[in-house]
Amino acid sequence: MDLITAVHITNMRVSSKNQVQAYNLYISRYASALSTLFPDVSIKLTVHAALHHGDIMDLFGPVHSHSAPFYERYIYFLQRLNTNKKLGAYLLHINLYLLLTSLFLSLPTGDLETTFMKVSC
Repeated sequence: MDLITAVHITNMRVSSKNQVQAYNLYISRYASALSTLFPDVSIKLTVHAALHHGDIMDLFGPVHSHSAPFYERYIYFLQRLNTNKKLGAYLLHINLYLLLTSLFLSLPTGDLETTFMKVSC
């Protein structure tokens, strides 16, 4: 029940200091009870990661705001971008836009992160 309660707290749409403290309590009780319940099984990395999830909730807020589905969709979007230096009509417009904005705004050109940011926006 400690694990179920911890997962329930983690999946809430809002988070507070009290919820982070409750999560830490339940997940640490679950992790410490594992060795008693299953003495022949070693603790998995996911349990170790779960012990740090309270700190992540405290720093970044509710899980849905930084969960994997958002990043997976964004990574998929970035993977579909044509970045292989072959100039197509779409990429030509993007390169022209990047060149013009770097001239007018004095932005550095050639930075991969800047390019991804501008193209994705």
